[in-house]
Amino acid sequence: MEDDDDAYLSLDPSSDLSRTTTSGGQLEFYIPGIKTRAGIGDTPEGNGVQPNSRYTFGDLLVISNQGSDPVEVFGSGRNVPSGFERLGLVDSDRNQLLTSEADATELYPGESFNAGLFIETGDANVQQYQLALRIRADPITEQASDAPRGPSGILE
Repeated sequence: MEDDDDAYLSLDPSSDLSRTTTSGGQLEFYIPGIKTRAGIGDTPEGNGVQPNSRYTFGDLLVISNQGSDPVEVFGSGRNVPSGFERLGLVDSDRNQLLTSEADATELYPGESFNAGLFIETGDANVQQYQLALRIRADPITEQASDAPRGPSGILE
């Protein structure tokens, strides 16, 4: 996640499995989690994600609007390597994939929502990857806020 001291959004880790941390002003996600990798505590087993699979990791962070204007929040993977199909931001409260303004979550000043990651792999080799996700907060326009919201991004 990019560091921005004047950002509209506050991004706070919320995973009790230590899947989310901050480092150098950036938010980092670890799948399956730092505690699992270190063999600490009662954490779920697993080594990450497998090829040709879909995963939703909910409630990894809380996204809050700390600005004075309403915004639409969505995200998309940046420079996703070959072998990966999609990397996206998920509104965990609505079980909604947030990839564009059309399916964004609207946040008014002081509001927040629980968010997570959606990862869809293709024929990716089994190895460690570092993927980047850009989270955007665009001002809500009259046209965008009145536009119908379809179920196309609902995760099943």
